[in-house]
Amino acid sequence: MTIQGIYDILDACAPFSLQESYDKSGLLVGDPERTVRRVLLTLDITVPVVAEAAECGADLILAHHPVIWDPLRSVSPAHPVWHLIRHNIGAICAHTCIDIAEGGLNDYIGDMMSNQIPMSREWGPLAALSGGRTLGRVAALQEEWAADELAEVLRDVFDCVSLRYCEGRNAQNIQKIAWCSGSGGDLIADAAAAGADALLPATANTASGLMRRTVISRCLTAVTLRRRFRWLICLQRFSATVRRKSRPSSPRREQFRFSQASDLKAAPFL
Repeated sequence: MTIQGIYDILDACAPFSLQESYDKSGLLVGDPERTVRRVLLTLDITVPVVAEAAECGADLILAHHPVIWDPLRSVSPAHPVWHLIRHNIGAICAHTCIDIAEGGLNDYIGDMMSNQIPMSREWGPLAALSGGRTLGRVAALQEEWAADELAEVLRDVFDCVSLRYCEGRNAQNIQKIAWCSGSGGDLIADAAAAGADALLPATANTASGLMRRTVISRCLTAVTLRRRFRWLICLQRFSATVRRKSRPSSPRREQFRFSQASDLKAAPFL
């Protein structure tokens, strides 16, 4: 399979056209026609991650955060792109598109929470974006929760090392929650408009003037920063699709590996 073939499968699962205007998702480095026999999965493409990819013989790195964000005025050994080019390793990054896509990160977060927190399965959108896109989810809980109790359960759900929360006026009577993968501090007004009593972003800047809703942050950071990063679980499904599609024409199936040089410690081969 080629880099372009893998890009097309990702694009079918979480279309790159869904990404926010400021985002840089897509094929950022590499020849689309290059044959791929091994893929490294990671959160961020750093110099150590590229070195690991080269060592394990990976032809492509799939990452969540774009390896190119600001315009590059130069390419030196201090930047991962220099090492990608040097080792002829491609880079595909899927960022906000997989946050926004149906069945993407926000739906997976909801699935994780619903396993331990009784809630309605009718999830509404948290925020409306242009072009009919939406971001985040909102759901009613089947019973009231206090903020400290909810935070404790969420710490277990996402296997958090750290979790922070700021109590709002309904901190002892949380009946509806909103969540958003990635930075969601600017969605506090959207959560309030949706009738949510608590907002669960990955990170949030807690401006005191807006803290009328309980905000529990860092819990979803666990989804992105620790080895239980669920975007990679979505990629597990993707890798299985690639394997099924490549099996008839390729005698050697592609290998997918989680990066050990990133925050995804002790991650197994798929």
